Amino acid sequence: MTVSPAYPHDGDTEALTAQIIAFARERLAPYEVPKQVTIVPELPLTTVGKIDKKALRRQAA
Repeated sequence: MTVSPAYPHDGDTEALTAQIIAFARERLAPYEVPKQVTIVPELPLTTVGKIDKKALRRQAA
């Protein structure tokens, strides 16, 4: 996983998920805050190079 130096990550995905949701709550309207956040090592892509949303949904379920 590539992490920006401005956003350090020590490998604790639960803490990272909590930080992402807290960040969203501070800056977004309540209906825009995600209900869940799933950390994946890389995004599945279609043959064209776009994000494969169907495969991503199957992966998260």
